[in-house]
Amino acid sequence: AAAAAAHVGTPVSRIAVSWELGLVAAAGEDGSVRLLRLDALGAEAVLTGGHEAGVHAVAFGGQGRVLMSGDYDGSVAVWNVAQRRLRARVEDAHENTVYSTAVSADGNTFVSAGHDTTLVVWQLSAAAAAAEVEAEAVAAAAVEVATAAETPASTPAAAAVAP
Repeated sequence: AAAAAAHVGTPVSRIAVSWELGLVAAAGEDGSVRLLRLDALGAEAVLTGGHEAGVHAVAFGGQGRVLMSGDYDGSVAVWNVAQRRLRARVEDAHENTVYSTAVSADGNTFVSAGHDTTLVVWQLSAAAAAAEVEAEAVAAAAVEVATAAETPASTPAAAAVAP
């Protein structure tokens, strides 16, 4: 089996892969997200300006067109992958570390989960998504995530999206 390796210049806390586009997103401890091509692990782009703290979570969605990242300070960022630019940034989306992010298949709904025991569902309106939104156009609804000890296993978790 052949292996390829790339040095990205910063410790990497998480990765996400867009098989559709042949890209790897590497969450950097320096606050950057690096995009690398899978075919040669060559540096494609370094996405900066979305985070002031180290990036801890990354996820592709929208057939690889959209990337969401979250950092140790609780901020989240949404990136336009094709244009290699920031679409939206929300500071203090969580009280502290964002552990995980997810993006829907259409690239308009996002979920982040943090150390603060909350899940946040982010929804981009069709008009906002078409216009490459600013952070203020992102609506959010937070739902407390109960610990297993507080919630019976038969109780489903539910999240509402702000209009």
